[in-house]
Amino acid sequence: MNIAREIILHICSNTDFTVGSDIFQGLLADTNANGVTVSSSGGVENDTLLRRENVYLSAMYDDYDTGHDKLTEIFNLLSYSHGITLDSRDYIHEIVGLKTPGFVTVTEQGKYIFTCSIICSITRS
Repeated sequence: MNIAREIILHICSNTDFTVGSDIFQGLLADTNANGVTVSSSGGVENDTLLRRENVYLSAMYDDYDTGHDKLTEIFNLLSYSHGITLDSRDYIHEIVGLKTPGFVTVTEQGKYIFTCSIICSITRS
């Protein structure tokens, strides 16, 4: 299961974000693009049906306010989402915000970058 892809689908079904337009999995390939990226580095798995996944979110936009607002919208959606059944039929029973959206830097192209991270506690189906 790819948790980043499934989180993106959840975001798109509950917001105005569109896959491939303003939300992407992994990295933004175009340094002039605006959008939010979602990636996962895996997590802790054991012999039970429970696992934890680290999910990282970043936003890159032309202006500070838009970047911060877009990432905060997603962070708030996920932070207050409990009981999400994913397409894989796995179930996210808890999402914990580790790092709230924060400003990182301005790129050479003048884009503002923000990041945040969450941990998803998942029950496998």
